[in-house]
Amino acid sequence: AELSVITVVRAYDASHRLQRGSRVRTFVNMTDSDIALRIAREAGLPLDRSRIEKTRTSHAHLAQMNQTDWE
Repeated sequence: AELSVITVVRAYDASHRLQRGSRVRTFVNMTDSDIALRIAREAGLPLDRSRIEKTRTSHAHLAQMNQTDWE
């Protein structure tokens, strides 16, 4: 009898970390760029601040209601 070996390899890029689990939280008095930087930092993503365009509008309250960080 012959033996077979099967190897399964799954590879994900770093953005996969943003799809782990849903969150409920509120960002208070933050701009979109500040929120993007915070989410990326919390997910342990490599940050290149020069690629994130600085935004000016500040949100008094921005809710993340049962959504992944990717959404």
